[in-house]
Amino acid sequence: LMPAQDLAYFRRLFTPQVQPGDLDINEVKDSVYFFS
Repeated sequence: LMPAQDLAYFRRLFTPQVQPGDLDINEVKDSVYFFS
């Protein structure tokens, strides 16, 4: 998968766009779809 630094970068990138409660679910689904 991605290096931890890249995951942290994308997490910061997407954080302002979603609610904290939705971040984990949306980030995982979007990341798995996008990077698979």
